[in-house]
Amino acid sequence: ERSKKQQTWINNKIRIIVCTNAFGMGIDKPDVRIVVHWDVPDNPEAYYQEAGRAGRDGKQAYAGLLFHAGDIADLQSFILYQYPSIEFVKNVYHALCNYLQIATGAGKDEAFDFDLIDFCTKYKWNATQTSNALKILQQHNYIYTADILNRSSTIKIIVDKETLYAFQIENKQWDAFIKMLLRVAPGVFDDFVMIYEKELAYHLSIPEKTFFEQLLFLQKQNLLIYNPAKTKPQIVFTTERLPSDNLQFDHALLQRLKTAAEKRMFAMQRYAENKSACRMQMLLEYFGEKSGRCGYCDTCVERNKLSVTEKEFDKILKWLKSELIQAPKNPETIYKLAPVRKEKLLEVLQYSKDNKIIEHTKDNILVWRG
Repeated sequence: ERSKKQQTWINNKIRIIVCTNAFGMGIDKPDVRIVVHWDVPDNPEAYYQEAGRAGRDGKQAYAGLLFHAGDIADLQSFILYQYPSIEFVKNVYHALCNYLQIATGAGKDEAFDFDLIDFCTKYKWNATQTSNALKILQQHNYIYTADILNRSSTIKIIVDKETLYAFQIENKQWDAFIKMLLRVAPGVFDDFVMIYEKELAYHLSIPEKTFFEQLLFLQKQNLLIYNPAKTKPQIVFTTERLPSDNLQFDHALLQRLKTAAEKRMFAMQRYAENKSACRMQMLLEYFGEKSGRCGYCDTCVERNKLSVTEKEFDKILKWLKSELIQAPKNPETIYKLAPVRKEKLLEVLQYSKDNKIIEHTKDNILVWRG
């Protein structure tokens, strides 16, 4: 269904498609005219790459970003969740050992089924923050998380052929079932052999649940060992359980990673909240490049309506910012102090108020909000 919708869009039979940010990777569609972000990406790199899916044919295209103050708060929270404190990581380790009932000094090289959601629910922790704490523990070689959701079920018969045959003679109702196992699992007397319950249940014309129950019954009779396919990821402890305070972490590395992520996040926040600078200039400057105003982004379109030159605009706005950050002032004071003609000042001032860079309060005071 997903591929069908994707192909319909690629063939221009529908004009709009709603998707995750992973959509578009490897898709050859050069005539995308607009990309609209419903959420704020974590960093400018992601935004630039995703917005760049528009206009690959060289024709005019647009990128839009929809957000509100709550989205910025979510970005800041995401950093906290992505880079949890060492204290939280230690708490997670301690709770994990208790959750899996591992005694101090035990657990080395043992694997445990692990349900992240159940674990987080039990301890009332955020799943993203907890997952990243587990990643830090893995990076520092205390645990290893193994995703083995696709591992097949296995069986091994643990009695000799004569004992098994005697069981079949005494329990005729089990004869067909056991013969099926022996036919599809050669070598089952010597080692664990993979089986597929659904397929075998189909050949026996019984429900899969019944097949599962019969395997468990034979296991209780000490005839075989049955290892069902894992339905949960596992956590392997690479060391014995240690006291939480004995855990050692590379604090400098973790802090560098967090600082770099914060820098990227704040750059994205500045881009989203920007009301005056050319957006293309902002992105290129972030990547270490310089350019003039693009003339097409929302801020440029508004500035294009002004009669003041770009140089005059930047000079006046910079002066207003300096004056109003120093202290909010009433318009009359600003008019008297301004180093430019009043008509030019009024034009930039009106632009700044319209774009909520400057707030004109009910008390007739100008406050910088940019």
